Amino acid sequence: MRGAAFDAQGRILMVREVMDGGRWTLPGGWADVNLTTAENVIKEMREESGFEVNVRKLAAVWDRTR
Repeated sequence: MRGAAFDAQGRILMVREVMDGGRWTLPGGWADVNLTTAENVIKEMREESGFEVNVRKLAAVWDRTR
């Protein structure tokens, strides 16, 4: 699960992915089972970047098992 966060100037928040050799990516990680999609995005953004965010909309869903 990944989240895209934008500031007032339209800049996007990116973080370095340690597990991917320090490459830049959107903040995110695995979804917890008993949390909603919005709750998971909020949790992952806080854990990965330290920022508190509000969820506005779901942009896409991809199920890798399908």
